[in-house]
Amino acid sequence: MTRETRFPVAKNELYFYDERTGSSKPMADSDGMLPIQSIQKKWKDSFTVPNNALNTDNWETIQTGSGHAVSVTGGELVITSGTTINTETILQTKETFSDPFRAMFAFRANQKIANTEMYLEAVSVDPVTGVADGLHSVAWRISGSDNTTTTNAVYLTQNGGLTPLASSSQNISNAVTSTNILELELFADEVWYHSRALDSASGRNVSYVRHQQIPDPNAIFKIRIRVKNLGTAPASSTQYNFQFVTVVDYAELTAEITAGRGNTSAGQGIYATVGGTVGTVMSNAIYTDTTTNLTANQLYTGGSRDAGTSPQYNRFRVTVAHTAGTGHGHLYIQQSTDGTTWRETHRVPAPSDGNYRTFEFPINMRYIRVMFQNGATAQTQMFLGSMMVRIDGAFDMDKTISFVGSTTNLTASTTFTGVTLNLGSNNSFNRHRAYAYASHDGTLYMEQSRDGSTWRATGSIPLTAGQIVQLEDLIVTQYVRVRYVNGATTQTSFELVHALVRQ
Repeated sequence: MTRETRFPVAKNELYFYDERTGSSKPMADSDGMLPIQSIQKKWKDSFTVPNNALNTDNWETIQTGSGHAVSVTGGELVITSGTTINTETILQTKETFSDPFRAMFAFRANQKIANTEMYLEAVSVDPVTGVADGLHSVAWRISGSDNTTTTNAVYLTQNGGLTPLASSSQNISNAVTSTNILELELFADEVWYHSRALDSASGRNVSYVRHQQIPDPNAIFKIRIRVKNLGTAPASSTQYNFQFVTVVDYAELTAEITAGRGNTSAGQGIYATVGGTVGTVMSNAIYTDTTTNLTANQLYTGGSRDAGTSPQYNRFRVTVAHTAGTGHGHLYIQQSTDGTTWRETHRVPAPSDGNYRTFEFPINMRYIRVMFQNGATAQTQMFLGSMMVRIDGAFDMDKTISFVGSTTNLTASTTFTGVTLNLGSNNSFNRHRAYAYASHDGTLYMEQSRDGSTWRATGSIPLTAGQIVQLEDLIVTQYVRVRYVNGATTQTSFELVHALVRQ
C-alpha cells in the first residue's frame, strides 16, 4: 500500500492507493489514523495439480538434462539426475519476487554422492524478459563433491556477477535422506540461511548469515531448482523429492508485540535479552592448561579443544599470569580443521609481572588450543587456563597491556634495548606507548620491524635530567620494541615502562 497526499485539497485528506484494486480513495475517519493493508505476495506449490503434471502456471522448465527425468506423483515433484556427465535440469518459477522475501523448500534425496549437485536458489532476472541475468543469487547446495556427510550442505551468495561466495560444509538439521526444510531469507542488509525439521515445534534450529557479497536489494528474483551432474559420471542416479516450495514476499513493519498468550513453543518464541546483559554466556567448557613453571625460552602446548561440528562454541577465552623478571612471554592461539594440522591465528605478548589477564578469541575452526612461549628468564610463577564459550555478544577484553622495560641504571653513553614484542599476523593492538624517567639526559626511541631483524626508529624524544617523557607510536608492523640511549653521565636512577594499547 502506498500513501499519497493530493494537492490542492479543501481539507487535510490522506489518500492511499490499493494495489489489489488499482484505485485510490481517501481514508475515512473509521479507518483510523494509520490503516494498514497487506501487500504480501504469497506463492506456494504443493504439487497437487490434476494428472500428476508440473503446474505450468507456476513453473517454467528452462532445460531438462540428458538422462534426467522430471515428474509429479503423489503430491511430490521428483527429479532424477541420471548418470550422464555435464548435464543439468533447471526449473524456475514464473512469478517474480522482491527483497525482502523468504523461500522454503521441503525435500529429500535417496543418496548424497560425488559428482551430482542440487541447488535451491533465488536468482536475479531481467525485469522485462524474466530471464536470469547471472548477477545476483543466494542458494543452498547439496553436493557429495563438497562433503558426502548427509547432514552437511553449503550456502552461497552472489553479487554483481562475481563468482558466488561459498561457505564451507555446514551442518543442517537432518540427513538429506530424510525430509528437510531449507530456507533462504533475503533482506537489504543481510541474507539468512535456515534449516529445520519438517512438522517440528522446535522451529529453526540451524541458521547462518551473510553480510558480504549479498544481492542488490533492488533486484527482481525468481526461485529456481537445479540438479546437475559434473564432468565425472556419478556412480548412480540420484532422486530428489520435493513436497512443497513456498515463497512469502512481504513488507517489513515495526510493531510492538503486546501478548504472547502463554505460548511456550520454541518455534513461536520471541528472543529477549534479560537484565540488559550484552554478552550472555549460553554454554561453556573450562580447562586448567598448566600451573607448571617454564624454563627459559620453553614452549608449552595446551591440549586440543573440540568446539564441535555445529559448532557448539564460538569464542575461546584464555587467562594467563606468570612471573619471570623482565622476560616477557608470548601467548599463541592455534586452530585446526582436523585436529592434526595447526595454524596460528592470534599472538599476544604477555608481561611477566604476575598479574592475571584474560583474552578472548573467535573460534573459526573446529579445533583450538593455546600455547605459551616463555621469555629468556625461567618462571617462578605460572598459570594458564582456557574456556570455550557459546556467547551472544563480545567480551570486554584488556585494552592496555603494560610492560616494565628496565629499572637498571645505565652507564655513560650506553644503550638499553627492550624485549621484542611479536604481535603476530592477526594482532588487535594498534598503538605502542612508553614513558621514561632518568636522573640524567638521554633519548627514548620506539622501533618497529616487519621481519624481527631490520629495525627502524619510528619515533624519538629527548629526555632532560630528572624529567619524565612520554612517547606513542602507531603500530604498522608485526614487531615492536623500545630503546633508550643514555647521555654522557652515568645514571643514578632510571625507569622505562611501555604498553600495547587497543583503540
